[in-house]
Amino acid sequence: MRNLTRFSEEANDSQICGTCTSCCRWDGEVRFSPDELETLADYLKMDVRDCAEKFFELSDDRRNLRLRMGQGDPCPFISEKGCTIYEARPVQCRNFPYVWVREEAKLMEECELFKAILKRNNLTLQDLQNEKD
Repeated sequence: MRNLTRFSEEANDSQICGTCTSCCRWDGEVRFSPDELETLADYLKMDVRDCAEKFFELSDDRRNLRLRMGQGDPCPFISEKGCTIYEARPVQCRNFPYVWVREEAKLMEECELFKAILKRNNLTLQDLQNEKD
């Protein structure tokens, strides 16, 4: 994971992001804070405890919950039409790829929103990689 600070959200980004789902299919850990769990449960019209038991496990640091996903499994909240919880997604998802990106260039090349952000900022993936070096 690489931290960024220069990019900000623009009006049509949710349309690009909400239907892409590339990042939702990558291996990794998706964390939810207790507040985010409550937001999700409310969005899904579920009891918080039921929501936690159905979708989450305790993270290794025991501070947050993480989505229960097996190695290679996509996020349980994606469908053919996109993210089914887009309005209630956690900060980790909201911040990607504005605040952080994956180190793997091949993965980032799959992200439609990241490509749009680079284009509107007249940058290439190589430009960002050169900044890191």
